[in-house]
Amino acid sequence: MALKYRFNLKDIKLEDFKVYLLALFKAFIPKKKIKNIDELKEFIQKKSAWVSQVTLYGYLKTRMGTRYVLHFDNEVLLESINKAKWNIYSVALQDLTFFVFSYLNVFFNYQEVDNAKKIYEAILDDEISNGMPSEVIEKGKKVFELIYNHEETLIKTLIEFLKLKKNVRLIGKTSHLRSQRMPTVSFTVKDKSSLEIAKAAGKNQIGIRNGEFYAWRCLKGLGIEPNDGVVRVSMVHYNNIEEVNRLIDFLDTIL
Repeated sequence: MALKYRFNLKDIKLEDFKVYLLALFKAFIPKKKIKNIDELKEFIQKKSAWVSQVTLYGYLKTRMGTRYVLHFDNEVLLESINKAKWNIYSVALQDLTFFVFSYLNVFFNYQEVDNAKKIYEAILDDEISNGMPSEVIEKGKKVFELIYNHEETLIKTLIEFLKLKKNVRLIGKTSHLRSQRMPTVSFTVKDKSSLEIAKAAGKNQIGIRNGEFYAWRCLKGLGIEPNDGVVRVSMVHYNNIEEVNRLIDFLDTIL
């Protein structure tokens, strides 16, 4: 027999009502805008800390099961967790810092990308007072520098190739210096469709894209048809020089 339920306001607990009301209220609150470099630093630090906690303790819960809390009486485990959290936090900081500055560069034409390194190192230095081990801090800075230099090598190789092509128009700065740009290159080719170039690259197992990338007005101002847009190549630290050379070999056949 099917049971019929009639909704009654009395069935709603005050605690539940508060939760839903708060969620609804937050949805209409204007998001706080980041106005300066200090607020940007604070945003990166807080979000990285949150990601680190969710990642670490989510993993522990999954591996240990419902009784995972009982394991926190083990001093050896606590020491291991403490080491792990700082290493995870350092990596989360790196990833979010690179992502934030790439986003600002691509969508807001933010040019002071060298602030990425300054913010990352400043956050690490601030964590000394919170007990972050000095060896983790130094390791994080070295890794960040390695990523920085590696991405500069990748972008330099591609940009120097594109500069030699008279029918290629580089959009934005033509410098390869990592202090002046993110490892993303946008360009157009005279009398060639950006869409067709991206499609041809895909058939060769090379992941590049075309389009206006939310910069419709900018492209119109530059005299570029937004629907076809630019060819955009994005590289990160897990790309290697062999992949860049393979891209160059492909582009050389169509440019």
